[in-house]
Amino acid sequence: MIFRKSGLARVDVAIEGMCCARCAEKVEGWLNLLDGVSAEVSYKRGKASLLCRREVSEKEIRDAVEQSGVYRVREIVRK
Repeated sequence: MIFRKSGLARVDVAIEGMCCARCAEKVEGWLNLLDGVSAEVSYKRGKASLLCRREVSEKEIRDAVEQSGVYRVREIVRK
């Protein structure tokens, strides 16, 4: 689980397969559909930065990013 008792947890997600701003917009939209998650995605950095207000599992994050079969989560780092 990804969660901190202080209320917000920051999570960085390395993502493969994004090649343009439109790719980043798609992934950002999917991540922002997760309840309690606010995401910003950069295709140039190949990374998503999430602020989580609730427990969010790595599976939820992977499922959101990888739902199209085009993008892959390379790494999830909790901060």
